[in-house]
Formats: sequence, C-alpha cells, structure tokens
Amino acid sequence: LSILDLGIGDGFVEEKLKERNIKYKLSGIDISKVSIEKAKNNLNGEFILGDVLKINKYYNGKTFDIILAIELLEHISVSKLFSLYKHIHELLNIDGKFIFSVPINENLHLMNSNPSAHVREYAYEIADAELKLNGFKIEKAKYLFAFNKYYFLKKILSKILHKRWKPNCLIVVAKKVSGKVQ
Repeated sequence: LSILDLGIGDGFVEEKLKERNIKYKLSGIDISKVSIEKAKNNLNGEFILGDVLKINKYYNGKTFDIILAIELLEHISVSKLFSLYKHIHELLNIDGKFIFSVPINENLHLMNSNPSAHVREYAYEIADAELKLNGFKIEKAKYLFAFNKYYFLKKILSKILHKRWKPNCLIVVAKKVSGKVQ
C-alpha cells in the first residue's frame, strides 16, 4: 500500500495506521518545515518540504494507491485547484483512492475575519461536481462534528436541536475512474 499525504502536518492519519499495524509505504509533502521535521522524526517514509501545487514535479513518474489531503483543499483557490486535481489523478494508480477532508458550514461570508485562512467554502455538491469533472467518483462521504471535545454530546444534541449545530467536516473517499483528465 503506497500513500502520498499532501500537507502531512502532524501525520495524524499515519499514526493511526501505525497503531493498527497496517503496513504502507509513505511519502509526504508539506510547506511547513516544522511539519516535515516532525514527520521525519516520527514516521518512516520520504518527506519533501515543498508546495503541494507542484507535486507533479516532486513525484514525476511515481504512482500511489492512496493520496490524502486532510484539511488542505480549503486553502487552495479554485483557479489552482483543478490543476492540483489533475496532478492527483495522474499520480494515482488505476482504481486509486483520493481521500480528503474539508470543513463545511463555516459561513465564511458572515465572518469579519478568517483565522484559518480558508479561501473557499465546501459542500458535498461542490466536491462531487469538481471530482466528476476531474475523473473521480465519490465512493463514500461522511459528515462529522470535527472537534473531539464533547463530540458525543454534540452529536446527540444536533439530532435534538436541528438548527443549532450542523456537521463541520466532510470526509470523502473518491476513486479514480477515468484514464486521462483534460
């Protein structure tokens, strides 16, 4: 199993795989020097300090079974995102999986400031349309309340108080379905 983690950050997913004794070959890229140093110290793999928008140059000729983008896509403008999707498509093996998470229900347009530096909002329909245009098909999507603190309570309360809390994270597993993207 080969994995490329775009914006590897703290390597949370890889730590969970390690805990479950799942064997994989890891490559990771992040723009943060601190994140790459953490990855090198805590995980086995090949790590690159660099821009995810240039993955085609860093990983030219390589392919992966899974490409991860956890809490990354919302930081990339639409004008650059389709190029990234194309590179991800090219780097995935046939039937490879693209797994990502994005925040939802943020209401950026109502905020006076943007502390997370998100450049766009997401919804399932947006993700689905973008993926279809780029040679992917959603196999699974899950909505979560992303913060661990009081997670169980928030989930129960959201069922009772429908308008008070909405899920704030969308996780998508998409399969590469077509050979070449324009």
